[in-house]
Amino acid sequence: DKNIQYIAEEVLAETVEKFKAKSAMAIVMDPHTGAILAMAQAPVFNPNNLQNGDRANWRNRNVADRYEAGSVMKIFSVAAALETGMVTPATQYYCENGAYAVGRKIVRDTKKLGTLTLSDIVKVSSNIGVIKMSEEIGKDNLYAGLKNFGFGEKTGIECPGEAAGYLSAPNAWSR
Repeated sequence: DKNIQYIAEEVLAETVEKFKAKSAMAIVMDPHTGAILAMAQAPVFNPNNLQNGDRANWRNRNVADRYEAGSVMKIFSVAAALETGMVTPATQYYCENGAYAVGRKIVRDTKKLGTLTLSDIVKVSSNIGVIKMSEEIGKDNLYAGLKNFGFGEKTGIECPGEAAGYLSAPNAWSR
């Protein structure tokens, strides 16, 4: 959609300038069909004028680059857990008032949170709640759920240069 494409490119250019970022990417999808309506990146390059562009930008970063999914993984992890039938949206977890030791690391939430339902954990994006839920279902179930969503595979989108994602096997995961 040329109008959505234009808006996505303009917003990315403004965002890169405002935050002095090196780059930015955006994909706009129709939530009902999954159809890609726009795919943009900043900085942009003009394939008709490559000699005046930076060679580092000669790829579609949306499909060619791997990136850490971050908080987006929470919703996929929760969906994978729900698919196991081991938890429900009403399952409760104590979120340790904002700090939880995992091995030698302390995982934090942005607020001191107590006991939350899984629905509330999603609503407030609790790191600790998702970790506790993941511990309950086990890494093999989490891995299977993420694989079912296609993590670690190519999407099959018709864009040249697509890189497969990477999802290491559960036996390679640390606590």
